[in-house]
Amino acid sequence: MEGQQTTLKRDSDERTYTFDYSFWSHDPKNKRKFAGQKYYQQSDLDKVFETLGKVILDNAFNGYNSSLLAYGQTGAGKSFSMMGPPGENRGIIPRLSEALFDRAAKTETKGMTYKVELSYLEIYSEKIRDLLAPNSSQNPRKNLKIREDPETGPYVYGLLACAVSSYDEMEKLIEIGAKTRTVSATKMNAQSSRSHAVLSIIFTATREDDVTNLSTSQTSKIQLVDLAGATQRLFHTHSNIYIVLHTTQVQ
Repeated sequence: MEGQQTTLKRDSDERTYTFDYSFWSHDPKNKRKFAGQKYYQQSDLDKVFETLGKVILDNAFNGYNSSLLAYGQTGAGKSFSMMGPPGENRGIIPRLSEALFDRAAKTETKGMTYKVELSYLEIYSEKIRDLLAPNSSQNPRKNLKIREDPETGPYVYGLLACAVSSYDEMEKLIEIGAKTRTVSATKMNAQSSRSHAVLSIIFTATREDDVTNLSTSQTSKIQLVDLAGATQRLFHTHSNIYIVLHTTQVQ
C-alpha cells in the first residue's frame, strides 16, 4: 500500500487499485498479511475517524446533509468499522456521536441552541423495521412503508425520531437498536449482519437574534449506513460451466 493506491499480488498476478483513502489494517507479524478486525489498533480507528468522520461533523454544523456507507464482503469488517466494540476500538458511529455533543457543548451560547434526534432502521428481505420501536410477542414490530413528501422527498412513514440530550442517551439507543438487528451465520462470518442498517442523526441548530427577537433554524441529516455483507454464490450450468455471482441480496 502506498498513498491512495493498494496493490494486490497473487503469484504472477498483480493489480493496483486507487481510492480516495487507503487504510492499512493487516497484521504486521503475519508474513502473509491477512487483514483482520483483531489487528486494528486504536490509532488506526482514530485515523479513519479523523479522515472521514470529522468531514461529516463539519458538514452537520454548516447545515449540509452527509451520508457514509460501509460496503463489502461479509466478514470484511464493515460493522466493526462503523460500530466497533465498546472501549478504545469504538467505530465511526459512536465516535461521531460523542464528537457531535462535545462540539455542540463548546459552541452553544445563549443565542445558539442545538437539538439532536435519532432514528435507526433496518432493511431485511425488502421489509423495513424500526430498530428503536418497542418489540414483544404481544406487540411485534410492524413493517414500515416509504412515502414521499413533495417538499422534503422520500421518508419512512411511522419511523421513530427519538430526541436525545447527551451522548450517553444516544449510546443507549444505539446499543438497543444494534442488539435487535438481524444477524445469522455464514461460512465466512458467524455473526454476519444480514440486513442493511441505517442510523440517521437529525441535527438542528437554532439561532436567536437579541435585537429582533426572531429565530432561524437550520437542519442537517447524517445518514450512517452499514450494508449487509456481500456474498458469492456458485451456480452450475448445463454446459458444466460454473458461474460465480456476487450478490448483496438480503436473505
